[in-house]
Amino acid sequence: MGLSNLICSAKDNNDELQVMLEYMLSSANELDEIIKNITNKTLVANYPVDKLI
Repeated sequence: MGLSNLICSAKDNNDELQVMLEYMLSSANELDEIIKNITNKTLVANYPVDKLI
């Protein structure tokens, strides 16, 4: 995939690799927070049961 290609192409440059890994970790954390927020909103939502069927 795209991320593994980036990492492989940067293997000779540890500084560049470290920056890419930090960006990946930051993006993963942001995505995790977004998913948690969506999940929390669906858990507290009050959906009428008769409308779901």
